[in-house]
Amino acid sequence: MTGAADGAYALWEAEYDKAYDNPSAVHTQACAGCGERCLHLMFVVDAGQPEKGRPLFWCSNCNRGIFLCRTDIPEGAERISKEQADDVPNYQVVIPT
Repeated sequence: MTGAADGAYALWEAEYDKAYDNPSAVHTQACAGCGERCLHLMFVVDAGQPEKGRPLFWCSNCNRGIFLCRTDIPEGAERISKEQADDVPNYQVVIPT
């Protein structure tokens, strides 16, 4: 993941909140950056704590997303291992300005 300054961080946070509340519908949400419906939400899980994970939230169209701290994983969310996280694209991280 690489950094990119963006004044629209709050929009990304709002989309993340929607995705967190209903992970199975993330593919129906419009990207805060490009407007396409290409969002992904996955949680990188540590073997010792399967109920918590580091969220990866990005758009596969514009290759941008946000980075968030570890959190509880909502029911129905996709969980991946650290090794599987290597397959996630190196998206540009939208940062708060």
